[in-house]
Amino acid sequence: MQKILNWAVDKEIFKIAIAKFPTFGLQGKSKDRIVSFCSTGDVYCVLNAKYYPRGAVERGELVGQLKELQLIDDELDPQQVVSGRNLTTNFLK
Repeated sequence: MQKILNWAVDKEIFKIAIAKFPTFGLQGKSKDRIVSFCSTGDVYCVLNAKYYPRGAVERGELVGQLKELQLIDDELDPQQVVSGRNLTTNFLK
C-alpha cells in the first residue's frame, strides 16, 4: 500500500478520501477519484465510462492494468457493472 501511495503522490494523482478507515484514492485526468485503497485492503474502482476523459477506451486500459496486477477478477467485464461503482477486491488477502 505504501508503494501505491508513494507512486500516486509522485505522479500527482493522489486524492484524499474521507471514509471510516484510512483511505486514499487515485484521480483520473478529470480530477475525479477513480480508484480508492483502504487500509483494510479493499480496493474500490469507479467503472462508469463517463468518469474517464477518453471514455470506455481509457476505462478499458485501467481495467487491463488492474487485471495484470491481479487486483480484479480476470473475468470482469466493466460494461456489465451497472452503477459503475460496485467493484471491490482485497489486496491484502
